[in-house]
Amino acid sequence: MGDYSQSIIETAKKIYQMPLLDVDDIPRIDLYMEQVTSFFDEALGDLRRREDDKILTKTMINNYTKYGILEHPNRKKYNKEHLISLVYVALLKQVLTIQDIKTFFDVLPTDSAETKGLSPIYTAFNKMVDDYRGQYANKVESMIERIDKNLETVGIEDNDDARMVMMVSLLATEAAAHKLLAGRLLDEYMARREASAEGKDNK
Repeated sequence: MGDYSQSIIETAKKIYQMPLLDVDDIPRIDLYMEQVTSFFDEALGDLRRREDDKILTKTMINNYTKYGILEHPNRKKYNKEHLISLVYVALLKQVLTIQDIKTFFDVLPTDSAETKGLSPIYTAFNKMVDDYRGQYANKVESMIERIDKNLETVGIEDNDDARMVMMVSLLATEAAAHKLLAGRLLDEYMARREASAEGKDNK
């Protein structure tokens, strides 16, 4: 395996091995806006593509609040539930539209007796991410091997340009498929809820 292939694997490992925030790492004290943005830049800084990118800005947080995705802060302070919601926002905004994120939060069971707020469901989600982490890195290594084999079938051998183009194309195609699936799952689930509500109303 060439140096560039190994570089791809190392980059993938850095990304896929980045831990998400554990519930216990989220401050128990309420934070002001500037403290919130600073906290996320430090805690989730590895999610940035470039050093000067921001995980969340004051404008972003205000927009998600105005859109009804986030609860309004209490006396300009954000509590633990706000911060867990913002972890979801930081992840979802990479893929979903603001309307899709609104739908996600409309469905997210945040106040029922069974779910006891966001902490339990977020903890379960975080555990699944941990469980899959090693699989993701191995998948990239396997993908590179398949890329090289397929390039060889068309007469291209050990070409980093071709390898990079193939890798980015495949990752983008997979990301597009996942984005489409996530959107359709939200649409279909909301349609089911609406149909169920209409059925109850007609009884």
